[in-house]
Amino acid sequence: MPIRVILQGISQASLLVDNDEKYVHCGRGVLVYVAFLKPDKDTGGITDEDVARAVHTLLETNIFTHFNPEKMVARAQSLAECPKVDIMIVPQASLGGKINKKGHSVQFHHLVSKDIGEALYERFCHHFRVARGINEEVVDANGVSLNAAEEGLCTTESNKPEKWVKYDGRVVSGTFGNRQGLFIESDGPFTHTFDL
Repeated sequence: MPIRVILQGISQASLLVDNDEKYVHCGRGVLVYVAFLKPDKDTGGITDEDVARAVHTLLETNIFTHFNPEKMVARAQSLAECPKVDIMIVPQASLGGKINKKGHSVQFHHLVSKDIGEALYERFCHHFRVARGINEEVVDANGVSLNAAEEGLCTTESNKPEKWVKYDGRVVSGTFGNRQGLFIESDGPFTHTFDL
């Protein structure tokens, strides 16, 4: 299973995207940590179809019950059923770590190379945005509206927006290879790990 993800339910989140001062924000929804692992020798590399299938699975699987704070539901819902919740995607190479045989350190030999990982990450984010109907011509590389500064969805030198962020179907993402300074608020540990 070459695509490893952790999904965490969030009330809102802020993510550092430029290693310096630019934060992007999202409201209620899901935080998706993702890493791309080297596939078995018999299966070949990760294809764009594999990435698209993984995104489809994440969107269609009934996972969370907390998406709508106005009316909690008893049954799990999929992201496809809740198109207005936000999705924040964070590249997370540490998901590919493995403790060495002596148990003294962590090794990352199972990750794809950085250039392949970056290309797969960009495709992963792209497939999420396309599936959610986001016009990629009106968002930047992190999925933030080009008018985000006026909307309060992109700030500098602050990890928190000035007001509570209302969810609105955004798909924002971190920058591959950068430090991912992350601040989240959550109603609970609604967290799931999957290998896709």
